Amino acid sequence: MDFQADLRRFALEQLEHYGVKYRKKDDLTTLLIKLYTFFEKYIVPREREVLMARELEEKLPRLPPSVREALDKLAEEVDEFRRAACGDGDPEEELGDLLFAAVKAGRFLGLDSEQALTRACDKFIRRFRTVEELAPRALKECSLEELEALWAQAKSHPEAQA
Repeated sequence: MDFQADLRRFALEQLEHYGVKYRKKDDLTTLLIKLYTFFEKYIVPREREVLMARELEEKLPRLPPSVREALDKLAEEVDEFRRAACGDGDPEEELGDLLFAAVKAGRFLGLDSEQALTRACDKFIRRFRTVEELAPRALKECSLEELEALWAQAKSHPEAQA
């Protein structure tokens, strides 16, 4: 299994599906940035499921469970998603429940779920770029152990933090 090749194939399929222009010689980072930029500009503003979930949560009666109860529900949904991923249930349905529970827990903590997700995506892109810069050779030539070590290194690299 070649993670980088699979990721490149996925990015190309998505770019073609949405009609986003790219060059066949674009490297993986460039393709992912184009895909991310497209989603951020056109898909996220139209659908905004995270925002919709938060708005639905805010319309519920203000008898809020404690933060502990919201976090317990989140843990319960993680367990249900894990079981579904192993064949006991519908993984897509459980992922949706998990995401909804995460938005709810975030709301009780006063967090902006949409902003948190955007920041997580940005952080991933910065770290991925850092991995590419730190790699002694092309990522597709690196072993899984090397990639994991590079990822750990990128997580503490100053350029990947900002």
